[in-house]
Amino acid sequence: MIDPDNITSMTEFKRDSGRWLRRMRKTGKPGVLTVNGRAEVVIMDAASYRRLMQEVEASSVMVAVERSMREYRDGKTVPASEAIRRMRPSRKAT
Repeated sequence: MIDPDNITSMTEFKRDSGRWLRRMRKTGKPGVLTVNGRAEVVIMDAASYRRLMQEVEASSVMVAVERSMREYRDGKTVPASEAIRRMRPSRKAT
């Protein structure tokens, strides 16, 4: 969740970007930059972004594994040898 203390205008960020960057590095929390009072950009330090992307990737893998397990349980899969056999063009005697 975004902390209300980490929301500022683009103008304020430009004026004092060093302070904002130090704060993000220290807290690891993202900031929101506004333009005309509306949220426009989310910013975060590189280390926090890297951790977030690792979590997203791990979560995506888990979702894929769970989906595969569900399809297997529901009988929607076939053994690899059967799938390969189905992909090969049939050979008809001529």
